[in-house]
Order: sequence, then C-alpha cells, then structure tokens
Amino acid sequence: TIICSKENLGFAGGNNLGIGKAKGDYLFFLNNDTVITKPVLSVLVECLQRDPNIGCVSPKTTFWPEYTV
Repeated sequence: TIICSKENLGFAGGNNLGIGKAKGDYLFFLNNDTVITKPVLSVLVECLQRDPNIGCVSPKTTFWPEYTV
C-alpha cells in the first residue's frame, strides 16, 4: 500500500502516518538509506513472541562509513 502525504512530514511524521493505516501484528521502521547486513526480522519477532511483557524491540544500528552508492 502506498500512502501519499501532501507535505514532507519527515521520518517520524511519515511513520505516524503509516501507523494509522497499518494492519499487521508488528511494525518495523527503517530509514530509506539503511543497509541490513544480517537477518533482523526473525530475531526481533522471536524476541517479542518469547516474552509478552516486551512491547518494543530494535536492532543495533551503527554507522557504516565505507558504504557508498
């Protein structure tokens, strides 16, 4: 699903707009310039499913200076 905004809401504002339309069990926020080098989703979902007291998880993010487009 593509959600269009009439103005640039920034990363957080765009996330909030998407949250209002989301229908899944989990939300995963990812910047458009992020590079994923290891399996992430299965690890995060497993953590959430293992303990019902956990409401939010995030992968460790680092700056990758040698990455160029």
